Amino acid sequence: TDYHYACASDNLEQIRRLLDDVEGDGLFYLWKTDCNGKLPLHVLTENVQLIEDDPMGCEEVAISMIELMGPSNLVYALCPNSIWAPFINTIGRWTERLHGGTSLKIRNATQTISENDQSTSRETSASNTQSRTRSSYFALFGSTMSTRSQTRMTDSEKLMYLPTNVKITHHVLWSIRMLSRLIDEYPEQTREFIMTNLATVPLFLKSVLLISNFDEMQVVLETSLVSHAVLDK
Repeated sequence: TDYHYACASDNLEQIRRLLDDVEGDGLFYLWKTDCNGKLPLHVLTENVQLIEDDPMGCEEVAISMIELMGPSNLVYALCPNSIWAPFINTIGRWTERLHGGTSLKIRNATQTISENDQSTSRETSASNTQSRTRSSYFALFGSTMSTRSQTRMTDSEKLMYLPTNVKITHHVLWSIRMLSRLIDEYPEQTREFIMTNLATVPLFLKSVLLISNFDEMQVVLETSLVSHAVLDK
């Protein structure tokens, strides 16, 4: 629909014009899904370039779309099917990228540790090799994992490794801020649903606490989403 195309474009004013003219059929199109089962709202949440260029403008447009669709319908708008939900999906992809490919990186790390154990005379050069091969992950208990270096890492094993130089993108931060705003403004309609879905995101709080920029981490920690993730039972 025109709404899908506008939400996928780089023109925020075009989306605003469509929303200003919403009447009858226009409201119907806000609820119309594309061939992938996505609403215009969902397309907007995936428009990374537009969000990075004008995060506040996109936030206000997204809230306007939600208000027009009706807060009582928020659960469906946030999760049209059982395997995909906007905002949550963006956060989930971020944590998966941080911890994805762990097996290869751990294998490199444990190989380096093994080399260090075999030759103390090459301690300096081995240390340099170790720093190069462990640029993304370092092992807390690396030597104990050598027998499993060829196997797929489980979630519990990923907890034993800490990614370094963790960065949070503007898109992820925007998604966290959007979910926090929905919890604050529509708690009865959204809080339980959002927190239930957030619980499916692997290693979310760990990822937040590992953000290398302290100021950025502090901003995330002060959001309602993280507060509820920590305090809610």
